Formats: sequence, C-alpha cells, structure tokens
Amino acid sequence: VFAGLGQLQVLYLSFNQLNNLPGGVFAGLEQLHELFLFCNQLNNLPGGVFAGLGQLQDLGLSNNQLNNLPEGV
Repeated sequence: VFAGLGQLQVLYLSFNQLNNLPGGVFAGLEQLHELFLFCNQLNNLPGGVFAGLGQLQDLGLSNNQLNNLPEGV
C-alpha cells in the first residue's frame, strides 16, 4: 500500500472508519516517526503490525474498539 514511501515520517489515517489493518501494511516505512489511527473502528490488530517501525515515537490509537493489543505494542 505504501510502497515507495520509505522516507515518510508522519502518517494520518484517523477518521477513516478503518475496521482492520492487514499484516505488513506498514512494511517499508522505516522512517515513520508518527502514526495516527485514532477515531476509527479498529477492533483487532494483527501481531507484528508495527514491526519494522523502529523510528516510531508517537502512536495514536484512541477512540477505537480495541480490547487488547498484540505483544510488543
């Protein structure tokens, strides 16, 4: 989905009525510092969904339907 955007540092996906995220959706975004997913309808996150985001400093997940988070988040 985000192929070729390896230098992307901020990604806003809030207010999009997302209800799931496919595994590996953020692969290749090694420079991502901020990821905002608040105010969606996420109820589950696949294990490893944030793998490879070693530069991530700010993760916004509020106002979703999450009951638990995968290990390592």
